[in-house]
Amino acid sequence: MIQVLVYFQLNTSKQRSFCWNNVLEPHKVKITKRFNQAMTPTHYLANLLHPIYCGRNLRPEHIEIGQEYVIEDNPELLPELCRLQTDDNTLPTAL
Repeated sequence: MIQVLVYFQLNTSKQRSFCWNNVLEPHKVKITKRFNQAMTPTHYLANLLHPIYCGRNLRPEHIEIGQEYVIEDNPELLPELCRLQTDDNTLPTAL
């Protein structure tokens, strides 16, 4: 699981490659393989629907996988997903 988190964090940070971290460079293939094994369309959808993350840390291809999963399996969630992705905050900041 640590490898997946490291991969995800490295690929979503401002420095989007392993090149900036020489310690992790030799492990790039293993980390990428483990990430691809662990992550499923459900994981991407969960990140897209999470009220804090809203898919901000996902790569475009991962967002597309999550959106396709909604369209195929849960089309009733599509309006909610679209609202979250447009960053439409309908609740006031202070109650």
